[in-house]
Amino acid sequence: MARRAVIAGIIATGLGVLVSPGLGQATIQFCRDVRPGPTCVAVRATVEWRGQGNLPPSHVSAQLPGPTPAAVYEPPATISSDGSADVTAALNAWLANVPNGATVRFRPGAVYRIDREITLTDRRGLTFEGDVTFRAGPEPADLTAHQRRTLSVFRLQGGGGYTFRGIRIIGRHPAGGTAEAAYDATREAQHGFWLAGVQGITIEGTIISDVYGDFVYVGPDLRSGVVWSRNVTIRGGEMTRNGRQGIAMVAVDGMTVEGVRLYNLRRAVFNMEPTTSSWGARNVRIIGNRTGAARLLWFSSAGQGWNVSDVVISRNVMETATGVPFVYMVAPRGGYRGPLVVEHNTMISGGSPAPGMRFDRVRVIVRNNLVTFPPRRLMTAVGLTDAEATVQGDRFCGAARAVGADPLSRVTESDNVLVCP
Repeated sequence: MARRAVIAGIIATGLGVLVSPGLGQATIQFCRDVRPGPTCVAVRATVEWRGQGNLPPSHVSAQLPGPTPAAVYEPPATISSDGSADVTAALNAWLANVPNGATVRFRPGAVYRIDREITLTDRRGLTFEGDVTFRAGPEPADLTAHQRRTLSVFRLQGGGGYTFRGIRIIGRHPAGGTAEAAYDATREAQHGFWLAGVQGITIEGTIISDVYGDFVYVGPDLRSGVVWSRNVTIRGGEMTRNGRQGIAMVAVDGMTVEGVRLYNLRRAVFNMEPTTSSWGARNVRIIGNRTGAARLLWFSSAGQGWNVSDVVISRNVMETATGVPFVYMVAPRGGYRGPLVVEHNTMISGGSPAPGMRFDRVRVIVRNNLVTFPPRRLMTAVGLTDAEATVQGDRFCGAARAVGADPLSRVTESDNVLVCP
């Protein structure tokens, strides 16, 4: 016989029956009365009834269990933490026995030499934290050409709910940065983090340097179809000296890059170039970052397909000019990308015959930015081809004109300034 009672604001339904005084077992369903509907959990509880007959619900005394603190695991001392020997195999073997939902806490100052890759496949809810360095060691001699090209420090495929907090990754690139020679096609995919179809990850306060590839690559899991990564956050920290892109977003839905410092990049700072039409980027926020030198563009979005939408670039500060156009989004013919919003940024344009920003077949809003142009180059601030654009309230200091558009573009332009005090 089921009974209902309200216990500490929770609806409880007792499903057990006690027919004599004393202790007995009852299954009690607890439901929080929330909208759009109650959420319930069934608890098997021991209850005491000192009377006769069925258990009166008003005498049930129970409490929903609170969240269980995550178990904390520390690597054993048998895994060398002074950087003198390769510990990839030992660390991977130990991590395989750490349960999902746990926190991995590293000894402060520990240095782990990683000659191969730390691999996490289909893991859930792991947190990595501590003042710890993962330093890429020499490339193993037995690698194939493909393995050498893709030898990242952290390789995450599937799974989700990860957190990486306060760690440091040092790659093996001896001369990463803006020089021509910093790019090496045989090692261009040696990333700090390689994420494939990861369903939730936060990387915060992390330092990444000296990698041949991207600091962070966010792409799809291709084991069964095309599964995009989702809910990716990179917050704070610093990334410097590499051989390819800063942060590559090629198959992701829901991503925030906020408060990161990025310097000395061989190619683009932010890259959004889907490899195929089934890849793309949606619901992306690039907010409040500070950037230095990059050999190519600041934000580059070309590649395949039209699955690039709801992208916001806001409140970023460029300390040094990059390649031009510094903001570049070009969709393939036959479709459009966007909406894209570029607002409240402080930017610097290098001199070029190209416009400072270029949008082809894009729905875009450019507003309230401060951009400094070299005055003698007579540059166009925003160039449009078959685009739908609003350009409003910007200070394009030193530019010759705010907008240059072809006849197919639909443009709303107002309150832009070319001469700044």
